[in-house]
Amino acid sequence: MIIRKLDDPNEWLESDRIIGTAFLNEWNEQEAEEKIRKQAAGEEPRDEEAWGLFDEEGKMRTSFLTSTRDVMYDGNIVPISEVNLVGSLPEARGSGNVRALMTAVLRDFRERGDAFAVLHPFSFAFYRKFGFDLIAKEITQKLLVNELRAYACPLAVRQARSAGDSAALKKLYTDYIRTRNLAPLRTDRDFAYRGNGEYGQPDWFSRGKQSYTYIFSDAEKDRAYLKFVFEPGPNGSLRETCA
Repeated sequence: MIIRKLDDPNEWLESDRIIGTAFLNEWNEQEAEEKIRKQAAGEEPRDEEAWGLFDEEGKMRTSFLTSTRDVMYDGNIVPISEVNLVGSLPEARGSGNVRALMTAVLRDFRERGDAFAVLHPFSFAFYRKFGFDLIAKEITQKLLVNELRAYACPLAVRQARSAGDSAALKKLYTDYIRTRNLAPLRTDRDFAYRGNGEYGQPDWFSRGKQSYTYIFSDAEKDRAYLKFVFEPGPNGSLRETCA
């Protein structure tokens, strides 16, 4: 087998297809081709690194997507790598490909001086074999819209609905993470106003759904913000995704 970083846009497309197949996504080849064409031409940023594992015939069997970011640690900004997605074609599973690819990529992380590597694992037992451990748990709260009516809030509340609110959101987040180890720094792009009250790029779970952001203030300053994602359904519900 051969393991290497992918630099060819055609290989990026194949990597995208493998990941889409592994995770049972509704992968659209035309949309993927257009996205990668824009990335290759510099029309859109490409934040991810792609790695591939190839068999003896040169066919990519397993792919690994990573990205780099900065986080806070003991009051300092340090670089880390994030394991985004790793997947194999169904016929290649159970042959140790993911383990081999993970080992090679983590070695590359260490050699380039990354302080940490992080991920959202599908199996804690599997990734603990590579030295990962639990540092945080994600909590999701779902509730009906009507359940919010009885909530008493002593702060003034306004819906963030313009590009002018981006600076307020970014300041609240940046101030919040200063003393929280491994909290990721967010860029201007993460708070860029997209219209219709939406900011930044939607995450994996909120794609295609309407989000709403509210800023809470007292007489002195903005104190917090809360982001909801609306999930259409027979009753309708709101899901808290970011605070």
